[in-house]
Amino acid sequence: MIWSEINDGALEFLARAQREGLLASTADLVWARRVYYALIDEALHGNRADQDLDPDQVRKNADALATLIVDTLLRGVGPQG
Repeated sequence: MIWSEINDGALEFLARAQREGLLASTADLVWARRVYYALIDEALHGNRADQDLDPDQVRKNADALATLIVDTLLRGVGPQG
């Protein structure tokens, strides 16, 4: 039940981003949700060379990680402009 609510909420978030022009009108929202989840997983469990993210660091850096996840999802990692 909870996963159904989480999945629905993620799709609603992505649909809103699409309506507001932040995602392409042709974007596959189910695929975008999978990418979003992968970014979250990487932020929580990824091992960056400059920093080992333990649970306490994740909690302390939650806003920065959330911003990084959404920015990467919406803008990618290429040059902006």
